[in-house]
Amino acid sequence: MLADRFVNIDYIYDGVSGDQRVNSPKCVDVNNNGIVDLILSYSDFDSTSIRFYEFDGDSFVMMHQFKDTGTLALNGIGDFDTDGLYEMLIYFTSHKAIATLEQPDSFSYPNGITWMSDTIWQCAVFLGSSNKFKSDSTDIIYGNGNPFISTPALFKGWYYMTCTGDDQYELLNTYVPDTVGPNAMDVGDIDNDGACDVMIVMHGNLLDFEAQDTLADSFAIKWRWSTQDNLAAAPYGLLIYPDIDQDSKQEIGFYNLKHVTSSEHYYGYYLVEDTTGTGKMKIIWEDSILVGYDNMFVFSSNITYGDIDGDSLDELVICGGRTVRAYDVLGNDSIVAIWEWTCPTYDLISSHVTCHDFNLNGYDEIIFSGTGDDFFEYGTYIFEDSTAVNGIQERREPCAVSHELKMQMQSQYIIWNTTDKGILTIYDISGREVIKEESKKPGEHKTDIRHLKNGIYFIQLKTRKNIQTQKMVRINS
Repeated sequence: MLADRFVNIDYIYDGVSGDQRVNSPKCVDVNNNGIVDLILSYSDFDSTSIRFYEFDGDSFVMMHQFKDTGTLALNGIGDFDTDGLYEMLIYFTSHKAIATLEQPDSFSYPNGITWMSDTIWQCAVFLGSSNKFKSDSTDIIYGNGNPFISTPALFKGWYYMTCTGDDQYELLNTYVPDTVGPNAMDVGDIDNDGACDVMIVMHGNLLDFEAQDTLADSFAIKWRWSTQDNLAAAPYGLLIYPDIDQDSKQEIGFYNLKHVTSSEHYYGYYLVEDTTGTGKMKIIWEDSILVGYDNMFVFSSNITYGDIDGDSLDELVICGGRTVRAYDVLGNDSIVAIWEWTCPTYDLISSHVTCHDFNLNGYDEIIFSGTGDDFFEYGTYIFEDSTAVNGIQERREPCAVSHELKMQMQSQYIIWNTTDKGILTIYDISGREVIKEESKKPGEHKTDIRHLKNGIYFIQLKTRKNIQTQKMVRINS
């Protein structure tokens, strides 16, 4: 591994507190000005701060701050009531309730609570949002630990919600199998059959709840895989990867508290694949990070991915305690560590990581965010590939696209041609991914965009040699 492969380009200092908690960073262009916001949220004993930063070309500048006297966690962002405005999905620990924080108009930052559940949520083990439930990319609130049957000591099943109008939401359905104790979950089409899969770890099993219809109004267990028999401990986190090793199979990533002694704690990290299409998962990669030693208090970890080296392919990024580590995915289940950094002080004990290209140079930055211990400091480190920072970018060959992207709006398809493997990704005006398709061979390809709503989109075509981006205005007839 190269210690100087990635360099620290900025540090966001966010204060000192005696009992701080940090949530995973979010990356969304909330106020629709064409600049993606880095959204950081922190809570201490009796207050919470959600801060919105924009990159000005040199550093990250705070544009807006929402503060509240209650203790809350920022769990998701989306347009849950389809009114064209973003809502921040939050869990009020102090109120034991779910709430939304909405922007007053599409060009402003959120400034007030618009809805709060009247149900006592004793156990919000996981709370999140996803636009992968339905084919029209509607943002859905979901989570595990059902409120009607939960107690502080026992939690069951998972749920998802629907908007009932006028910033009001209610449980659409709940699922409580014969096992209890959900630990982690994610949403996607894991088997590429067009049906939404809700992957959830419950009481020693990874369960695949698959949608039974195109509206995703009902789910049933398709298969289960024993994490208890195959992993050292129950996973705390779960993430569906978009075929990161390019073998036409999506991976599922886990992390857990793998090994504990009287003086050392290790987090374990895993990638598994369904090699048969029947739920018989195979561990294709695993690693660990020493996160606690000499009785140092430690918790939290994270797994993600991003194109951090500018080669148009995603790399694997993990963090645990004070350490962040990146891996190059070479294909054929070969994954090699390329960089590691450990914070030399005692800040970033509780850590999270995400990746995004804020400076639009073709390299995703690594956003490593967390809280401290000894000095009670919390902040965020931003790292970037040293090649991009030093301006020594490799000379790229001419574009491998045989001709420009052609928009056939009458037929409501995008026709694209490549002379190599390629990935077509469509982003909405906020920078959120709404369509992603991959070609394994050269030639002409067709992407269906009929389900997209009216609006402005950006179409990006990546090959191993180049990246091409084009703007599209979608107007349904």
